[in-house]
Amino acid sequence: DETVFKNQIKSLESEIDFYKMKEGELLDSKILDEYKKFKRLNIITTQEFIDKIYVGKLEKDINTREIQIKWNF
Repeated sequence: DETVFKNQIKSLESEIDFYKMKEGELLDSKILDEYKKFKRLNIITTQEFIDKIYVGKLEKDINTREIQIKWNF
């Protein structure tokens, strides 16, 4: 009897997690839809999409550096 209730709880928790994930995807989609047609990148759109930018050390012999972007979505 207790096992049945524990299984029901697990099932409901899984369903809640699924809907939370879908809610997050919907929010991400709304943010992306809002900015699909922007003409110019400005500070506001940059802050919406980019969390951090990591700029690596300059490799003088090949005149390049590694750049990594951590996105907000």
